[in-house]
Amino acid sequence: KQWYQRRVAITAGESSGFEFSLVNSEGRPSYNGSGLLIVEHPYGSGTVCDDSFSDFSAAAICKKMGFSCAREYSTIREYWSIQDSYDIALDNVECSSESFEGCSYDTSHNCGHGEDVFLSCAHDCSESSGFEFSLVNSEGRPSYNGSGLLIVEHPYGSGTVCDDS
Repeated sequence: KQWYQRRVAITAGESSGFEFSLVNSEGRPSYNGSGLLIVEHPYGSGTVCDDSFSDFSAAAICKKMGFSCAREYSTIREYWSIQDSYDIALDNVECSSESFEGCSYDTSHNCGHGEDVFLSCAHDCSESSGFEFSLVNSEGRPSYNGSGLLIVEHPYGSGTVCDDS
C-alpha cells in the first residue's frame, strides 16, 4: 500500500461533501447527541483523530450536523470494539471558527483508535449559572421599563446587588 498525506483547507461551499454522524457502542446512529464521531467525505470514511482537535473543531462539526453547539469532546472513554471496524478518516482537524468552512485537516493519519474523538452536541446551548436577575419598581413589583432595583436570586439566597467594588 502506498501512503500519502493530503493537507486540505476548506473554503466556502466546499464542505458539502462532508457528512458527520455520531454512533453508539454498537455502531448504530446515536439519537442523544453524543457518541463516536464518524465522517464520510470524498476521500474516505471513518473516525476522526483527536490531533489538533479543539473547541472550535467540536463546535464546527456539531453545527455541521445541525446542532447549535458542542457540549464536550473527549478521547478518554471506554474503548468500543466497534471502533476497529472503521478506518481513521481525518486527522489534525484545525478550525479557526465555529464554521466547518474555517477548518483544515489531513486525510492520512498517525493515530490509533485510542485517539478517536467522542463528541457531545446539543440543541440548547444556554448555560445556567444558577443566578437569576430581575428589576423591581418602588412597590417591589417587576419593572418592565428597564430601570429599578436590581434583585438577584441564587442557590444561596436572594437579595439586592451592592455597587461597592
